[in-house]
Amino acid sequence: MVSKISNSNISGNFKLLTIPSLHVQGYELSEELTRERIDSLAEWSSNIDNPIVQFFDGEKIVSEKQLEVGFARALRSKKQNKMIAKNINVELALWVAGTRLIKTAFERVGISSKTNYLLVVSVDQDGSSNAKISDNYLNELHKILQKSQTWSYKQPNDVNLIAELYEINLNPIEKELEMADLENYILQKISLLTVLM
Repeated sequence: MVSKISNSNISGNFKLLTIPSLHVQGYELSEELTRERIDSLAEWSSNIDNPIVQFFDGEKIVSEKQLEVGFARALRSKKQNKMIAKNINVELALWVAGTRLIKTAFERVGISSKTNYLLVVSVDQDGSSNAKISDNYLNELHKILQKSQTWSYKQPNDVNLIAELYEINLNPIEKELEMADLENYILQKISLLTVLM
């Protein structure tokens, strides 16, 4: 189902739960993410007890605020034993994507062979302390992502692509939408997942 967006529902009058200890690292990939490389990344992250690590396609994330709100909601649902998924990494993807459907979440924000900009996002188990990945684990990550360059997150600029990904119907809008408008709408979608639970 495609959501309709109007001037009234991008007002930003909603309460956001955020997390201060999120750590985001970006990589501009030099090679395609093959199935083997994706499996290597998954194995690498599963070997880390703390912090929790999740990967995202940087071109599909509208802002770091989207990550903060999604991670905060996912950790809260884990703490309250109200997770949608059985696994915290899947739970993180669901909340960041603003959906209860696993397939949709990974289509919206997950990595694939088409990923050019990889975001490695980490958070402490309880969300309260430093979420930085240790240097030993980072050295292993750099071996998996050979020749890739570090990348500072940049907000995507293709409004139509983001609207399509997040199933937002732009037709009823009379004004020219900016990414900040879509960010507010996506943050609302994330927040509304709480109401639906």
